[in-house]
Amino acid sequence: MIKLYLFIAICLIYNFRIVAQNEKFIHNFKSGTNSDSNLILISEIEESIKNADVIKLARFINSKTYFSLMGNINGYYTTNQAFYLLEDFFKIYKVQLFKFNQVSSFENNPYATGTLYFESKGRRSKAQVYVSLKRIGENWIISQLSIN
Repeated sequence: MIKLYLFIAICLIYNFRIVAQNEKFIHNFKSGTNSDSNLILISEIEESIKNADVIKLARFINSKTYFSLMGNINGYYTTNQAFYLLEDFFKIYKVQLFKFNQVSSFENNPYATGTLYFESKGRRSKAQVYVSLKRIGENWIISQLSIN
């Protein structure tokens, strides 16, 4: 019986540590006062593009996001239009490999560039990706997404 109580106590302590770490992460993520939180955002955007995960990427997009995509897609779109635009884009250009190779996480103007390797119509090719972030209120959004 004592072993059971000891086991429960250890589990509770472990869970409290995880919750505390998550709250610290959330605070840093929301505060955006240092370049570390910008690196986290850029890393999440990189993962979203790498996995063609439009749902995850859409969290960083709003009507103030400018798009410049292959296929003569340029301009500002509503959040819903942007979602379907990106969904169609990733259906046509199937991501094979993506990684940011230059990241600038300065507090006010973070951006990243990288190379996207994709397959379209049976052909493999590559495109340059540029993402810049902008702070609106307490949230960061993608101010520009360029894949050309």
